[in-house]
Amino acid sequence: MIEITMDIYTSFKQLHQQEGDSAFQIELVDRQSSTSIVAPHGGNIEPGTTELCQLIAGNRFNYYCFNALKPQHSPDLHITSHRFDEPQCLALASRSQTIITVHGFKSEQPMIYLGGLDKRLKQIIFEALLTADFPVADDHHKYQGINPNNICNRSQTGKGVQLEISRHFRGCQQQRQLIAKAVHSVLSRYPKGVT
Repeated sequence: MIEITMDIYTSFKQLHQQEGDSAFQIELVDRQSSTSIVAPHGGNIEPGTTELCQLIAGNRFNYYCFNALKPQHSPDLHITSHRFDEPQCLALASRSQTIITVHGFKSEQPMIYLGGLDKRLKQIIFEALLTADFPVADDHHKYQGINPNNICNRSQTGKGVQLEISRHFRGCQQQRQLIAKAVHSVLSRYPKGVT
């Protein structure tokens, strides 16, 4: 079963004013790459997304993680993706050609959903994950990520890819590594060498 919760905060400014600096940590590594990997709900909000973000980035791509540090009620710090407006993340997005966002949903069923407006890259990632034997869907699901304000679509091109990964995969280090390897491999040759 997929759980839907309503956000308490509709902007980073509102969250920061209420929660202060101790509730979260921002992790940003800018390698001057044209590709950025983003985990807007990292730390204790959607566990495993920070680690996946770092693994996909490897030592090649930029990455940004908004990590909730609260031991309890960390999901309260969730800002939905089309409202996620933390300034450092927006700045990184605005200088990126390609953005991949990493999210988690609460199902224990093994599944990955792909969204975002970059249909070409989404299809290539879809095929790479299928080849790696992951159950994946790129259509007919609720995680479409098609809002132009979705952080995955805030790149210079106005499009990106959103990965929604079940708890089943996020909770296993080996599975995280295999997912990251498949996605990193695609990004390493995209758009060069990809037809």
